Amino acid sequence: MELLRELDQLRVKVTVIDGEHIAIAPKDRLTQELIEKLKANKQELIASLNRREKEAQMNSYLNQAILRLNRLYASGGFIRWSSQGRDYIRRIEREITESFLLGKVEACRRNVEKWETYFKGALSGEEEL
Repeated sequence: MELLRELDQLRVKVTVIDGEHIAIAPKDRLTQELIEKLKANKQELIASLNRREKEAQMNSYLNQAILRLNRLYASGGFIRWSSQGRDYIRRIEREITESFLLGKVEACRRNVEKWETYFKGALSGEEEL
């Protein structure tokens, strides 16, 4: 959303409160024109901010899982994948992508956990690959 980019460039923080109000800081960076844009686009702005928050949460889940898995690999882990193991991982990764694109935070979190659990099991030799 162009309005969010404009606010980001001005280093104005916009926060959704109670799902229907917005808080803006610092207010002294807003021009009258920008205030009018905010009023006219309030609902779209709230929807964009909510999407941004969901994306941040889902990125965080995935990034934390990747960091944990990288630590496992760094300790000498190696996986020799079977075609079924690769297919399973690809399916989970598609589910992660789909839940991310649809903004389904809990589904994304569950899929990231499945993905991470499978990798950990594969590295420890517990998962059949």
